[in-house]
Amino acid sequence: MRHFALIGSPITHSFSPAIHQAGYRALGLEADYSLFECSQIPARDFPGFNFSGLSVTMPLKQQVIPFLDSVEPLADAVGSVNTVINSDGFLTGFNTDVYGISQAIRACCTNRDFSKVVILGSRASACSALAAVNEFGNPEVSVVARTLGGPGTVSIAAGKMGVIFHPIPWRMKEKVYETIREADLLISTVPNEALVDFPDLSFSSGTVVLEAAYKDKNSFLKNISSCQKVTYIPGTEMLFYQALQQFSLMTGKPAPADAMRKELEAQISLSMLR
Repeated sequence: MRHFALIGSPITHSFSPAIHQAGYRALGLEADYSLFECSQIPARDFPGFNFSGLSVTMPLKQQVIPFLDSVEPLADAVGSVNTVINSDGFLTGFNTDVYGISQAIRACCTNRDFSKVVILGSRASACSALAAVNEFGNPEVSVVARTLGGPGTVSIAAGKMGVIFHPIPWRMKEKVYETIREADLLISTVPNEALVDFPDLSFSSGTVVLEAAYKDKNSFLKNISSCQKVTYIPGTEMLFYQALQQFSLMTGKPAPADAMRKELEAQISLSMLR
């Protein structure tokens, strides 16, 4: 029996256990997937040694890196790890969020490139978004955040990847509104409640909006997208595609996408009833 887990906090809302377990059942694998709630990695008992693999979510995607023996080049450049593989005690970190973001957009907008991209936030998920948008032509990228520089921010990731972006401080509200109105792709990596600072957001017709978070039923971005001619991509799509790649890394087998998609849809339906 192989044991896998999700670490981070808060994680009780996560669909990951159900999705991964559906994959194990579909392939007949002897494996389980549990939750390991923590907001700080215990230095003397890193859970990575107790599992065959870990999914890593906030606030640990950057905090986990010093505990690893190796980090794949993409995760190193982005500065964010969301997957840890334990190979006989040798811990390797990977990033499947970049794939999750790019595939969620591609699945919705086949063969489309973008000219102006806005990323909300500057930490781990924003760094992954910065890497992902490079796959959509050569867009002009703006990053809106309260903190744009320092360890673990998009400024560091951009330097490693050789990417240029326009920094826009969160407090410059009129500039934020203007930049978002001109964007054809918006990726939000900030909590739903943070967007109360921008109650009058508006988009150009045809804008694509991807929201990384998915635990809030009453999503501000989803609500305003439904009132405008905007394509809204929920965070569950990013979750799904990153989980497919993560499943393959953890098990060494192709992910059974149909079974995992069916389970995700079932979990979304159940969450709407709660």
